[in-house]
Amino acid sequence: MNFLLVLAAIVIEFSLNDVVTLRSPQWSSRWADWAMRQGRGLRGWPAAVLVIGVPVAATAVLFAVLFSLAQMLGHAVSLAVLVWMLGPADLRREIEEYRRSLGLAAAARATLGSAFTVTTAGFDLGPPTGDDPFDAARGELAALALSAERGWFAPMFWFFVLGPLGAVLYRLCASLEHAPQLEASSARAIAQMHEALAWLPARITALTLGIAGTLVPVLEELRAVGVFNWGRTGVLVARASLAAIDHGRIHADNADDPQHYRLDQMQALVRRALNVWLVVLALLALWA
Repeated sequence: MNFLLVLAAIVIEFSLNDVVTLRSPQWSSRWADWAMRQGRGLRGWPAAVLVIGVPVAATAVLFAVLFSLAQMLGHAVSLAVLVWMLGPADLRREIEEYRRSLGLAAAARATLGSAFTVTTAGFDLGPPTGDDPFDAARGELAALALSAERGWFAPMFWFFVLGPLGAVLYRLCASLEHAPQLEASSARAIAQMHEALAWLPARITALTLGIAGTLVPVLEELRAVGVFNWGRTGVLVARASLAAIDHGRIHADNADDPQHYRLDQMQALVRRALNVWLVVLALLALWA
């Protein structure tokens, strides 16, 4: 049933453009701010458990009640929660913001910051390719893929495994690991929780990017980064996404506008990777 709800959520996301207006990007931040005011003095893992555990526990109680009342009611609300936790419509908006920024001068673009919710600042994206325009843009292109990982693939995976609890748990950890309201040790604890949740789906994502793009360069990047290394999940997905478009070399010389062409390449890649992900989940559903 969870797989069917994932399919329904994807259909809703890509057919209703206004679904993005139903989300508040600050909901997790506002919750963390309120929780930290109530739990003054909490730091590290106790604060992380408070901020993450209470909403997850409330979600568990809510769905225990809903499913005890009526199965269809529980499934309907599960679908609503998944749509709330997903972000394809959010990513489309970020891509359009980035596309508009491509027409600006470099100095003006620098003042805008990244259009994507995920930053690759400080990431080791590998040696330069020698294509200066691509090397300058690859951080943003990789950020697009990372936004898809956090907004599409990982929430789908954890919803498939744990239902709405999994989707809520993942999005809270992904959203709050850099929350300014949290003390440094609390943020580190949440970042460790996020790494634990992201570790497996991110590696599946890297492979789906390779299947949807160019697989051999992706496998080389996975070997270089280290498939089993802890704490390298973001870098692994970022480098896999760039390798999957063959570091911008595929047909770029024939493009009228290489900047927009490469953006279109990465956007098309994550859309194809979404299809591969759905096949993976379908196979898991059949196996289960």
